[in-house]
Amino acid sequence: EYGRESIISNMGGNSGKLTPKDMMEMQMNMKIQAKMLHKSALKAEKEAIREKAKIRKAMEKGQTENARIFAENAIRQKNQMIAHERLSSRLDAVASKLQTCQASMKVAHNLGAVSYTHLRAHETPEHLVCRLLLEKKKKKIKKYSILLNETSIYL
Repeated sequence: EYGRESIISNMGGNSGKLTPKDMMEMQMNMKIQAKMLHKSALKAEKEAIREKAKIRKAMEKGQTENARIFAENAIRQKNQMIAHERLSSRLDAVASKLQTCQASMKVAHNLGAVSYTHLRAHETPEHLVCRLLLEKKKKKIKKYSILLNETSIYL
């Protein structure tokens, strides 16, 4: 069985949890496959154009049976082009969702460190140290919110 869970669990062998490295590798593979499918779609489109030219030549010569065969080939090539483009766009969409997930994981990981800093700030009795730690936390939150906004702009 090659279900979603089995594919994920086989990657990295860490009981179904994807690491950022695994996600990046999957994202790159998806982008490569999408590009290959797009090239294949372009080839199919060119072949469909060639078949259309063959149809015209066969019709001019009065070879209707050959023209019918060329028309079937042209239709098949056009359908193949559409299918490859559709799959390519789906792979691009999933790759961009993985990129978003990676950015979110990075921000969540860094916010965990910020929260720890916030707790440490409230434990200190000195007001100056507490204020400095809280300012450090605000700077980190601002930095990561800008990072998150930048990544959402590209999506």
